[in-house]
Amino acid sequence: MRGRYILASLLLAACSGQHSKPLEITEADNGKQLTLAVDGEFLLHLAANPSTGFAWQWQPALPAAISCKALAFASGNSDADMVGAPGEQQWLCRVSAPGSYALGLDYRRSWEKVPPVHRFTLNLTVR
Repeated sequence: MRGRYILASLLLAACSGQHSKPLEITEADNGKQLTLAVDGEFLLHLAANPSTGFAWQWQPALPAAISCKALAFASGNSDADMVGAPGEQQWLCRVSAPGSYALGLDYRRSWEKVPPVHRFTLNLTVR
């Protein structure tokens, strides 16, 4: 009886239209070409240390077909309360339309008028 319940639960989950796990993207993917399906999601992780005033900023702005939600800063230190600890800025993004998209982020201080200290780019094909 329990086996039937587990099987039924798995079938229900498979048929409910739940999305698969988002594609994980890190600095190792800088400059790469990646492919996603329409309504696909990706989770972008980039190293950061906001206590220095630096932050990743979308440059240019995101296209209308891509929506990203900034997630809470994730400390890379086991002591999350440690002032000045580096970690990651993270975004959960969804792509709503097919096409080719060039995404970019600059790591910079917003008040400085100098080139960014780091640049992350990604070419995304959505089918």
